[in-house]
Amino acid sequence: METQHDELGSENQKTEQIASELTENQVSSSSPEVMDELHEDEHHEDAEVDYSSYDKTQLVELAEKLSHDTDAQRADAVLRKIKPLFDDKREAERNEALSKFIADGGEEGDFRFKGDNLASRFDAAFRSVREKRKKQIEDSEKTKLQHLTAKKELLERLRGIVENENNESMAQVKKVQEEWKSIGAVPAAEAANLSATYGVLLDKFYSNMSIYRELKELDRKKNFEAKLEICERAEKLLNEPSLNKAVKELNDLHEEFKNIGPVPKAEQETLWNRFKEVSDKIYTSRREYVETIRKEQDSNLQAKTILCERSEALATFNSDRIDDWNAKTEELMTLQKEWNEVGGLPRNKGAEIVKKFWGNFKIFFANKSQFFKKLEETKQNNLARKNALCEQAEALSLSEEWDTAADQLKELQNQWKLIGAVPNKFRNSSYERFKKAIDTFFDRKRAFLNEQDAEYIKNLAVKVAACEKMEAAAAAKTGTWEELQALQKEFETAGFVPRKEKDKIQQRYLKATDNYILQSEQIDEADRAKLRLTAQVRKGGRNQEVIQNVKGQEQNIRRRMTQLENDIHLWRNNLGFFASSRNIDALRSEVERKVAAAQREIDSLKDQLRIIAEINN
Repeated sequence: METQHDELGSENQKTEQIASELTENQVSSSSPEVMDELHEDEHHEDAEVDYSSYDKTQLVELAEKLSHDTDAQRADAVLRKIKPLFDDKREAERNEALSKFIADGGEEGDFRFKGDNLASRFDAAFRSVREKRKKQIEDSEKTKLQHLTAKKELLERLRGIVENENNESMAQVKKVQEEWKSIGAVPAAEAANLSATYGVLLDKFYSNMSIYRELKELDRKKNFEAKLEICERAEKLLNEPSLNKAVKELNDLHEEFKNIGPVPKAEQETLWNRFKEVSDKIYTSRREYVETIRKEQDSNLQAKTILCERSEALATFNSDRIDDWNAKTEELMTLQKEWNEVGGLPRNKGAEIVKKFWGNFKIFFANKSQFFKKLEETKQNNLARKNALCEQAEALSLSEEWDTAADQLKELQNQWKLIGAVPNKFRNSSYERFKKAIDTFFDRKRAFLNEQDAEYIKNLAVKVAACEKMEAAAAAKTGTWEELQALQKEFETAGFVPRKEKDKIQQRYLKATDNYILQSEQIDEADRAKLRLTAQVRKGGRNQEVIQNVKGQEQNIRRRMTQLENDIHLWRNNLGFFASSRNIDALRSEVERKVAAAQREIDSLKDQLRIIAEINN
C-alpha cells in the first residue's frame, strides 16, 4: 500500500505528462497548416461549391433548404457565404428600378423600393438559420458543461476504486469505462487534462492489480482489436471520393481512438504509426486539394480584374441619346453575367475587387439617372408648348367658321406632331385634352350638317325619281336626246343629298345615264358618244353648258383628275393623324369610301380622255 500511495501521490505529475503526450500525438498527425485549413473549412463540401453563379431564385431555394437543415452549424456557414451575393443582386435590382422610375417621369426623392417575394423569403430563411445556430451553440455549451460534470464525477469514482481495490474493482472499472464512452464532448479547455487524468487512473488501476494481470492483458488485447478496426476504417477512407467527408470521419476516428484504453506495449507504436500513416495521407490530399482551390481562385481573380477594368470604361460613359444609354445598360448587364459566371475569389483579396466592380456599377447608374433628369427638363418644355396648342384648339372648338377653323385645327395638328415627347405621367392627359378640343369642333360641324339632312332627303327623292325614269326608258330602249337632257337637269338641279347617300345616288345616276345612252335605239352612235362624254363631264362637276371645244374639255378633265388625286392623298394623311382615335374605324370607313369613289371617278375621267382622243382623231 505504501507503493500504491506513492504512485497516487505522483498522479498530477503523470497527468501533465500524458496530457502533453496526447497533445503531441494529436498534432503530429498533421502539419499546423493542415489543421488550420481543417478548422477554417469545417464544412468544406460547401466551400467546393461556387455560389457566385447562382441567380436569385437558386439562392432563395438554397437558403430555404438550409433553414430546414438539422446541421445548423453547416447551414449558417453556407448562408453567410451566399448572403453578400444575394445583397449585391438586390442592390442591382434597386438601382435598375430607380433608373426606370426616373425614366418614367418619377423623382428620385419619391422612389421607394420594395423587394420582391424572393427577397422576403431569403430574409426569413436567413433569420431562421441564425436563430437555430444561436440556439445550437447555447445548447451545445450547456451539454458540454453537463458532460464535464459527469466525467469529473466518474474520475472521482475511478480514483476511489483505484485507492480501494477489491474483488469487485474490475467490474466497477468496466462500468466506469462504459459510462465514460457514452458521455459526449466536453469544453475544449478541459478535454486534454480530463483525458490525461482518466488515462493515468486506468493505467494505475491495471498496474496495481497484479492479481488481475491476465485480465488486464485480455483487456489490452480487446483494445488492440478495437484500435485495429479503427485503422482499417481509416484506410477505407482513402477511397472516399469526398475529401470533406473523409476528413470529418477521420477526425471522429481520432476521437474514438483516444477514448479506447491501452493496448499491449509491443503493439502500441506499430498500431499508432499505422493510424498516423493513413491520417497523413488524407491530410496531405486535403492540403493538395486546398492548394488547387487557391490556384483556381487566383485565376478567377485575374479574370474578374479584367472585368473590373471593363466596368471602369462604363463608369465614365456619357451620351445625350436614350438608345446609347440603353445599349450601354445591356452591355453592363452582360458584363455582370460574365462576372457571376466566374468562380470564387481568395478571401484576402476578393473583397477589394468586388467593391471596386460594384462601385463602377453604381456610378454608371448614377450617371444614367442624371441623364434622365436632364431629359425630363426637355419633356417639361415640350409639355408647355403642347399645353399652348391645347388652349388654341379649345378656342377654335367653339368657332362656327367651319372651313376656316377646320384648316386652322389641321395646322395645329401638324405642329403637335413636330413637338417631342412630354413626361410620361402627362402624355395621355395632354393628348386627350388636345384631341377633345379637335373632336368637339368636328362633332359640332357634323351636327350642323345633320340639320340639313331633312332637305337633302327630299332632294334625294327627286334624284331617285329621275334615275328610275332613266332606268325605265333604258329597259324599254325608248330614250331620246331631249328626254335625257331633261332628266339630267332634273337630277342636277335637285340640290344636295345626305352624305351617306351621295356616292350611291351618284353612281346610280351615272350607271343609269350610261345605260340610257347605250340602250336607246333613238340615238345614233355619234350622238351616243357625245352624250356619254357630256355625262362624264357633268359627273366631273364642271360647268354643264354646251362644251365649246374638245381641247377645253380635255383640260377640265385633267385638272379634275389632279384634284381627285390630291384629295385622296389628303384623306389618307388625315387618317394617319387620327390613328389613335376611338372613332378610327368609322373614320377609316368614311375615308376608304371617299377614296374608292374618287378612284372610280378618275377611271371615268380616263374614259372621257379616251373618247376625246377618238374625237380628235
